[in-house]
Amino acid sequence: MLLSPLPANLRFDVLSIDVGSNPLSVSGGGDEWVTPVKPIDEFGKVWSDLLSRVTAPPPSPASTPPPFKVCVVGGGAGGVELALSIHHRLLSLHPNVEVTIVARGDIMGNHNKEVGKVFRRILKERGVNVKVRARLRAGGGGGYTVMYHQLPI
Repeated sequence: MLLSPLPANLRFDVLSIDVGSNPLSVSGGGDEWVTPVKPIDEFGKVWSDLLSRVTAPPPSPASTPPPFKVCVVGGGAGGVELALSIHHRLLSLHPNVEVTIVARGDIMGNHNKEVGKVFRRILKERGVNVKVRARLRAGGGGGYTVMYHQLPI
């Protein structure tokens, strides 16, 4: 995932798109790495497979496993809950997990400003990365481009 306008890449092992009540259909490459949360039955199957990947032994017994990266698209209640839950569960299985929320608006933007402030603090304390004011666009070569402006927390 390329983050623009900054010249930085956000790499992930799984991209979960949580955009509220209307599921987003994603196309344009890289779909094998995208896991819609709805319908939940489908997500449950993918989640089991993901847990198997996380607990797989490293290529060499002496090597440190590389970070396992998950990107959740959606900064509303569902996306925040999903990101915190994924982060908590994967940290219990893998020593190095990076979870990032990419949100179109602000975190919990449809709620009272204090609610957003509290959850931004919780996400920061838990080590969940946040990219706000973002748009996801399919990119070439099996990737996605995220256009965003990072606001101070």
